[in-house]
Order: sequence, then C-alpha cells, then structure tokens
Amino acid sequence: MGPSIGGTKIKVSGLGFELFPLSDEEKRQLIARKKAGEGRHRGQEEDEFTQNELWVRYMGLDGNLLAGPFLVDPENYSNDQVDLISPPEPAGTKGLIEFSMNKQNWIMVKSPLMDHSFRWYDSPHVTSIFPTFGPVKNPHDLTMTIHGTNFVCPDAQCKDLTVRFGNSPENYINMKGTLVEEGVIQCLVPKYTKPDVLEVEISLNGFDYTFDNKTFGYYDPYVIDVEPRLLAVDGTTDITVKGLGFVNSGETKVKYQNPMDPFACDEFETGCVHEADFVDKNHLHAHTLPQRTIHYNGDHRQLWWEPFFVEVSVYSDIFTDNRIELYYIEEPTYGTFTGETPANIQDELFINTTLAVRDLENIRRYAHPKCRFSTANKSITVNAILLH
Repeated sequence: MGPSIGGTKIKVSGLGFELFPLSDEEKRQLIARKKAGEGRHRGQEEDEFTQNELWVRYMGLDGNLLAGPFLVDPENYSNDQVDLISPPEPAGTKGLIEFSMNKQNWIMVKSPLMDHSFRWYDSPHVTSIFPTFGPVKNPHDLTMTIHGTNFVCPDAQCKDLTVRFGNSPENYINMKGTLVEEGVIQCLVPKYTKPDVLEVEISLNGFDYTFDNKTFGYYDPYVIDVEPRLLAVDGTTDITVKGLGFVNSGETKVKYQNPMDPFACDEFETGCVHEADFVDKNHLHAHTLPQRTIHYNGDHRQLWWEPFFVEVSVYSDIFTDNRIELYYIEEPTYGTFTGETPANIQDELFINTTLAVRDLENIRRYAHPKCRFSTANKSITVNAILLH
C-alpha cells in the first residue's frame, strides 16, 4: 500500500518476467548498446533483448482499468524481480497488478490471502513539529511531537511508522514513531554530533515519506567571522555574524563585551545585549550601538577606539566565547579627486582621503573600500583599493 499521490516503490518477486533470460552482465552490455543507439545488426542477442518486453497495468476490483498499460524499463526488472512505481489514485482504491509480455495475455499478481495487490491511502502531511531546535548530541533525550493530517497506519500496531531526520540519503536517520492520538506522532530526537538543520519527514509504511519542509536545528553556535569589523561611531552599521550552529529559536541575540575589562551600555540595563535576526544556519544579522553609549564599569570612561568582542546566543542567553574583534573608526574625510573620464570609457579615479592614524592598521586588515556613483535616479557601487 502507498499514499494517494503515488510514487511508492513496489517490488514484485517471482519467476519468468523475461521471455529470454539473460545474465546480469549480458543485460548490462545490451542496455549500454541500446543507449548508444546500436541496433539489431549486432545479432541475435539484440533481437532477444528487444523481444523482452514486460508490460504492467493496474486494474480495479470491478474489472475496470485504473492505470496503464506501462512498458517496464529493462533496467527495472530481471527474470525474478520487477521494480515498479505506483501511479496516483484516490484514497481507498484497491488495485490488482497484472503483467503481460504481449499486452494481450495478462497475469495477475497478489497474495492468496488478499483481494487486492495494492491499496492507496490518504497522503499524510506534517503541519508542525515541536520543538524545532535542540542542543547537539541531545544529552537529555529530547522528545519531538509531530502534528499533521491523515496519520492513519496501514496496520493497527503502526509497526512501520517512521520519522526521518536528514537532508540526503547519505545522512538520513530513521527513528521509530509512535501514534499517540489522532494526528499526533511522537519520537525521540536522534543524537547528532554537529550543529546542523535537518529536514523532518514521516512515513506510515516505512517507504513513502512526506515532503512538508519541516526542519529541526541542532544548535551549538560558533562564531567564525563578522562583516564588517569596522563600525561607524553613530551606531548605524549593521553587521552579519558568520558561523555554525545557528537555529531559528526566536531568541537569537548578540552581545558586545570585553571580558577582561567589562563595560556597560546606556541603552540596556544589563550588559550590551541586542536582539539579532536569524538569516540561516550560518548567518545572523544585528544592529550595532553608538560609541558614546558604551562605558567601562570601573571608571565609567568611554570605550572610544579600543577593540571589543561580539558573541552570540541562540537560546537561553548562553553566549559563545569566540572573541571576534570589532572596532569603531573615525569617519574618513574625502578631499579632491583627480581626472575626468569621457562617457562610455572606464578609467581609474584617485580620491584624496584623510584617515585617522590610529585606524590605519585596522583599515588595512579589515576594510573593503567601495565607491558609489549616483545620479538622480541611479546609483552604481564598485570596489576600490586603499593605495597608501
């Protein structure tokens, strides 16, 4: 059985599916020839391969045709096994699978204990999961609750109910699910050794999974870099924090600090903590603070031009300790520029710029200079180079 949307992989085992049985190696060679466009002139082997046609159709219990006939791809069957993909049919439909080698004489395949070969059921859908994030390695055996529709198992015990975590077949983790009530499934969150965001899907038969794009994030935040590192003194610079293990918890924050010489911010009662916007599992976006609002706790002097750190928290105000430095810099003064450029010709432009001496080293290390050219209705930004 499978969902009404179709797509279930069906394996039918038996004997005699090939009129002229071939070894696996012979079949591989002949399939390769056929793909290369080589025809019957290759001899009798090719004629036999061409004659090995297998057709399948799905019939209703009332004798009416449901789907087909379909020619089975030679790569999907051998003399003792056929691999099929179920077509879509309305939920509750029962069908009989039949095979033929000539599209005239059909052989029905079903268990003698059942009146059908395959049955379609309402496709399940996941509408929400909780929680949507948790710590790496799940040290406290966190349980997930999944809500959805059409959670109806094909058997009373729901023995094949499976919850799948992962983004590709190489890293799928299948967990046993339990139907606790109508529309509600529970399972243990698997232990996972690194921060990541995994898709969560369910299957009622152990084969066909939903595709409802629900995700679970394993958090263990780590800050790798921040752009830009150089900030305007008026607090108008927005930063992008780059790292690992960020999750959309609704509680993402940044904290500006210097553990060796603690400071406070006028805008906040406790520490320099600011809400951050979750972008994706590797990026957060945050505002900065005006330089004048930051004062050291000891003597209340201003931070001025000394470096400080930005750390992040994704849950429960537990912040990283990766110590990525930020710096306030004085606004450069721009003087004259040399040269004029004729229309439609690209040329170099030299702009005399005055920078604070104390900022030069940090500008050389972290700056990404750009120039913006604007007219009344258009602006163009280009990369620039700091020459001296």
